Amino acid sequence: MLFSNIYKHKNIKKKFINLIKKKNFFQSQLFYGPKESSKLVIAIALIKYINCIDINNINSCNICNSCTKINNFIYSNIDLLFPINLIEKNINYLDKWISFFKKNPYNKENNWISFIKKNNKIYISKDQIKKKIQHTKISLDYNEYKFIII
Repeated sequence: MLFSNIYKHKNIKKKFINLIKKKNFFQSQLFYGPKESSKLVIAIALIKYINCIDINNINSCNICNSCTKINNFIYSNIDLLFPINLIEKNINYLDKWISFFKKNPYNKENNWISFIKKNNKIYISKDQIKKKIQHTKISLDYNEYKFIII
């Protein structure tokens, strides 16, 4: 995801780019908005922009090692936390979520829940949260930022 591919929120994108260029970017950012908003794609574009080694005025390069890893969700400084079906624990929900996101990055959260729902046990579990907390304590691999997308 690139900033130039996000057609809405020009002011927000410009503000983030300026903060990063001025090195005045806060370590914690909360993206909040309605389910139909572009908060997830903006967050991912921002993560790429922060970590790209060859940024231009409005975009990450999308081809460097960091960008490629972020595109494939294998960048070690990113953690994803999303609801899963607690009854079916043997399923690799990360692969399912990545596939779901890549098909349509603007999908609504309710579509994800419908995609995995076979019963009413869809939660972010206490164990998931504990693992993410432990993972955030591990030293950073690439730069000074750790990203958690919930």
